[in-house]
Amino acid sequence: MEKPHIDTTAVEVPADLASPALYRVDAAHHPRVDRAEMLRYLGYGGQQIEPELSRRIELVVERLELDIEPRGVRRVFAVDATGVDEQGKPCIRLVGTNVELRGRDIYRHLKDARFAALMACTLGMDAERRLRTTGAQQPLEGAVLDAACSAYAEAAVEQMDQQVKAAAAAHGLAGNWRFSPGYGDCPLTAQRSIVNALNATRLIGLTVTPTSLLMPTKSVTAVIGLFDGEVHDARAAPPAISVACASTVASAPPTPPAIPAIRSSLMFTPLITHDSDGTALAAPVDAARRNGAAYKTRTIDDLRIKDDRLRAAIEARGTCCSTAAWAPCCRRPA
Repeated sequence: MEKPHIDTTAVEVPADLASPALYRVDAAHHPRVDRAEMLRYLGYGGQQIEPELSRRIELVVERLELDIEPRGVRRVFAVDATGVDEQGKPCIRLVGTNVELRGRDIYRHLKDARFAALMACTLGMDAERRLRTTGAQQPLEGAVLDAACSAYAEAAVEQMDQQVKAAAAAHGLAGNWRFSPGYGDCPLTAQRSIVNALNATRLIGLTVTPTSLLMPTKSVTAVIGLFDGEVHDARAAPPAISVACASTVASAPPTPPAIPAIRSSLMFTPLITHDSDGTALAAPVDAARRNGAAYKTRTIDDLRIKDDRLRAAIEARGTCCSTAAWAPCCRRPA
């Protein structure tokens, strides 16, 4: 049975929500790097960290918070959940934009929402340049900085999340949790239309690569559903399907397991610490893959190990393993 057409143009977004709202760091409410989250990105699991190593980590974080200011933009649009994509599957469109959000998860997340708030946030090109320079010159600090930037961007997005929900609450609207392209079955290709709808390239310097990745890399796009009544989201049970649709669903490939939305843009890249012959390296994984290198990878989970050889490998001062075997301190790349 076809869904009745709903004239979404009649749904007017409140003027203060419809206008682009820029996010800038407030000295009184400066986002802070969540140290526990940062260490989790590094593979830390509660192990003891030596005082000197702790001092070096904290120095990287303090300089990041002092020198880099996240920037963001948000805007609210009316939701049209009545359309379908070219494959005949339900999708979410945002009125007045070219944004079309495909996937069962995002459809369940927004289908009952009256409005949707789009957000984009970035640490900017200063952070990008620092990541490249530090990674090349100081591999240990570079790995820590990578994780710290991820946690820092997430802290800024969380502030934007709270701001948009507070503004929506003034109009009697409640919001669900933020959902980013790359989460569940919502494709990364939605990044470009979201950035365009927010005019984020001009306002905050955020661009999208031909492969739908954000640049600068420490950036996030997200959407929050705004509801008049009960809040629904993608964690709710899916609607019952008809017998006619059951065979189609049964034959469809399984939906990949959901991962936290923030990870799609902020995934920590481990460093290659040594080649298969024991040569110390400090190159990003993707660069080595492009060069066809055979390698072993570790995250800074090795910060917890007091072996000098491991520390030296992380800092590109020596080798980790003295044998050709795969030692317990290493893991094979996925």
